[in-house]
Amino acid sequence: VLLNIFDNDITLLIYTGIFSALIGLWIICNKGIINLVSDNRILNMWIEYFTLYVAPMPIILYIYKLRKGEHKFLFFPLRILLVCNVLLIAVTLVLHFVNILHFPVILTAYHMLILFTVSFFIFSNSGPLIFLLSISLSLI
Repeated sequence: VLLNIFDNDITLLIYTGIFSALIGLWIICNKGIINLVSDNRILNMWIEYFTLYVAPMPIILYIYKLRKGEHKFLFFPLRILLVCNVLLIAVTLVLHFVNILHFPVILTAYHMLILFTVSFFIFSNSGPLIFLLSISLSLI
């Protein structure tokens, strides 16, 4: 019942928290701090790339939830961006574990998807908050 009363505010906070946790975990892995906890370098590398690839999803969901009642024309492109992100993660995982292409090789496709996502957010005229979110996503 409490989630239904504060549905909009709580889901936005949850998306923000998930994004922050993912980026925090990515930074811990990227800087090698996770090696203090785990000696398994393969697992540490897997966590690093997986958190990097999954990080844009909460931002896309955040913007989708934030603009749900205002801009109907944004729903379909946001869904396409979310599906493209999920497909990129799935294809990346399959290619990595089948030993065809590894995570660093597919990073270029990830950067292209992020560049397209940021360009969409900037040029969709969705307001200053979305502009700032897209700039922060491009910095990552």
